[in-house]
Amino acid sequence: MLTRTRASTGIIDWSDAALADPAYDFGLLYRDLGPAALDLALNAYQADDTTALRRRPVFYARCTLVEDLAYGIQSGLRACTDKRPTALEWPFPA
Repeated sequence: MLTRTRASTGIIDWSDAALADPAYDFGLLYRDLGPAALDLALNAYQADDTTALRRRPVFYARCTLVEDLAYGIQSGLRACTDKRPTALEWPFPA
């Protein structure tokens, strides 16, 4: 016999929820996963005009990389600095 109980199965954390530029989220994808992941995500994104949207993620990726590096240097947290030199190649091509 199955017994049904009413119990919490999880918590939704809305503390970072905001109405913001979607390019910021795409910038994080670009920063962490590179140009191929950004292209896949933007191609799947349903918006009226993605042409303008394709230019902004690079800006956000650059900003968040600099923030991560500064925080890692200031705090000594190597997780924020170790991978970043490789990740710099995508938003800052030579």
